[in-house]
Amino acid sequence: MMTTIIKQNFKNEAITVDETHFEECVFDNCLLLFSGKNYSFFNCSTIGGSKCRLIGPARRTAMLILAWDLPIQEMYGTKTEDDEADLININPSDFTVH
Repeated sequence: MMTTIIKQNFKNEAITVDETHFEECVFDNCLLLFSGKNYSFFNCSTIGGSKCRLIGPARRTAMLILAWDLPIQEMYGTKTEDDEADLININPSDFTVH
């Protein structure tokens, strides 16, 4: 089950986004850490040079894709019923950069 964080301002922090739903949050000069688990953002914004860092399984996956030099469309394959559970709930229009 995901933790929900609403209307919180983060400043100069490292925040693990896995298993968290962020709503109307502001990230000011933060480091967002992502290891590959589900997360979601709704109406959030970043300011002051916030960045994202892949860690753990997400980092290893990215390294494998880069090592194989795969075009992005070759990573997806055929959709299965289990894919719905693995989708990350994020809409780029819900996360703005200032």
